[in-house]
Amino acid sequence: MKRHFIYVIGREEGPVKVGITSSPAARLATIQTGCHFKIDILYLKQCRDRLHALWHESNFHIVHAEKRLAGEWFEMEADLALESVDTAFDIELWREEEDRLEYMAARLNLWPWAGDDGSYTHH
Repeated sequence: MKRHFIYVIGREEGPVKVGITSSPAARLATIQTGCHFKIDILYLKQCRDRLHALWHESNFHIVHAEKRLAGEWFEMEADLALESVDTAFDIELWREEEDRLEYMAARLNLWPWAGDDGSYTHH
């Protein structure tokens, strides 16, 4: 099965490029060819699938639109870009866990919005 990653490529002091790939080393080599300064892979996170990677990439691009230089390049330091991508993954995990806990509590009839039949309505 093909693996998909979200990456941050660039320099520690910026700019950075945020995108997705299934081949990180090849992607770095392709970008380096057209770049006049030395760049590195600064962050790489495997996603569930291509759609998941695209969602995180789009999310980053929307949140940081005001810092966009061109295409997928952003005028920001690497630590801010890495923190932003990591935070989006943390929020996603938190929401998934919250949904699981609410579902379990509803099944046990512990939540005030749980129905008599074990169904629940998310708040």
